[in-house]
Amino acid sequence: MRRNALFILIDSLRNDVVSDLESTRFMVPNLARIAERGFSTRVVANAQATQFVMPSLFSLTYPLDHGGYNNGIRERPASFVECFSKAGYTTNLVGACNAMGISLSYDRDFDTVHTAVDYRNILTYRIEKTLAYELSLIDSGEKTESEALAVIATELGLILDAIPRYVEESDTTSWPARLLHLNLRVAQFCKQERLLLKTSPEIVLRKLRSLPPALYWRCLGKPVIGPMERFCWRVIESVSWRFRRVAVKYGFPIFPLGHFQVLAKDLCPGICELLTKVRRPWFMYIHFMDAHDSASLSRPLHLLLRLKYLPRWLRARRNGWTNRTFLYDSALMFTDEQVGSLITTLEQTGQLEETIVLVTGDHGNASAGSPRRGKKALGHRTHFEDIDVGLVVSHGSERPRGAGLLDTMGVTATLLELLNVKPHCSFKGRSAFGPGRWAVVSENAGRGNADIERRDLFFTITSRDHKLMVTLVGSEIGVNELYDLNVDPLELNNRIEDPAMCGAIDDLLATLFAERGDLLASRGVAAPTMPCIPKIHAAR
Repeated sequence: MRRNALFILIDSLRNDVVSDLESTRFMVPNLARIAERGFSTRVVANAQATQFVMPSLFSLTYPLDHGGYNNGIRERPASFVECFSKAGYTTNLVGACNAMGISLSYDRDFDTVHTAVDYRNILTYRIEKTLAYELSLIDSGEKTESEALAVIATELGLILDAIPRYVEESDTTSWPARLLHLNLRVAQFCKQERLLLKTSPEIVLRKLRSLPPALYWRCLGKPVIGPMERFCWRVIESVSWRFRRVAVKYGFPIFPLGHFQVLAKDLCPGICELLTKVRRPWFMYIHFMDAHDSASLSRPLHLLLRLKYLPRWLRARRNGWTNRTFLYDSALMFTDEQVGSLITTLEQTGQLEETIVLVTGDHGNASAGSPRRGKKALGHRTHFEDIDVGLVVSHGSERPRGAGLLDTMGVTATLLELLNVKPHCSFKGRSAFGPGRWAVVSENAGRGNADIERRDLFFTITSRDHKLMVTLVGSEIGVNELYDLNVDPLELNNRIEDPAMCGAIDDLLATLFAERGDLLASRGVAAPTMPCIPKIHAAR
């Protein structure tokens, strides 16, 4: 009989949470319990944001492969979930992650899907991150209005069709009452907007042009928006947006989110019930957002209740077990309690010994505690606090060799190897039980649309000894930052112009071209002749 697999992704789980077992036992004892039954190790994520990195986790391909991450894994050859299905597993998805939204195909080949997300945010996120870019291409003359509208109508239509269907088919028992009310309202008006998109697409295009993405959901199904309505909406959104912006700018620790916050405790009762009746062997993927949303004011009572962790956190600070913020750590401690309830359920149902439990993160969290670096473009927010992620696995039959580095693709490859599940031929992940990678490539197209042909692309290459940050502008590579991790683990001293580091730059660039040569060649970039300093432009 095959073993079951419980894959828990704690969004924004930093490596330093689980890198020291003594502090892990004190702060998050249930994660420590999992590690004690197997192992824990560091993961260098293939990107620094959920939207960027999730394709690597699910399809074991790079974020910018197959046209980029705009459409999630819709264009990827395979999802690792399909491998579990072919191996005879019952597959289950439970989550609260808006970035894994409708039309992105993360739910493909799952037998059951229980997601609790704010559908207003699904619309806002899609418009802001990808569709608004199509409008900018009209303005710049790079696309005609009909060309851009064809893309917008297709992608928006997929979401408008899917939201009512998801509301009708979802198990809404785990949805807080407020979320249920909001989603029912959005679903009702999505049907009207879909009809409007079919009959009068120019009206929908005009609304997308005239309203901020966060306000689009308010006008669903309305062909005409009155001036007073528009004014009131803008005032409400302006106050909320400016509050968040000022809070971030001046370091105010808590602020309201732009969407309804779903907590791990909202999901866990339903998960525990599912664990008691799901057909074996089963695979379950769970996505918790509490740590990512740790600064949220959206559910103030929950924020107050987390004060119960303050004495334990203060003791941990005195003992040097954490230098992270209380908001972040308390959200993790709360999530750890929910993980404990899942482990208890596995024990009570006699499944713990036959279940591999894997807990990891998709990316780090700079606001949880990191050196002050000044304002940086999103593309190069790839310091240790951004991309060093924790991984704990129970029931490992062997321990990682420790020679190479593990990346996001390798996390999934490790789980497949532990369960002896055959991977798809398109997968690029390397298991923790093999030699690993000499260096990990993390990549993205910056904020917004991942237009591989037109936009600047950002790469970070991390080895055990060095980290190099590179920008591709047009067909020209610029080396931006280089850190010697042996003497500068906090990555504070940029040594990109130090001639003594030329060899390290050459080695890291060689890895970039070895791993991403096809992508670079598509932009007209040829592998440079070494040494690198005379050949590669040092970006100022």
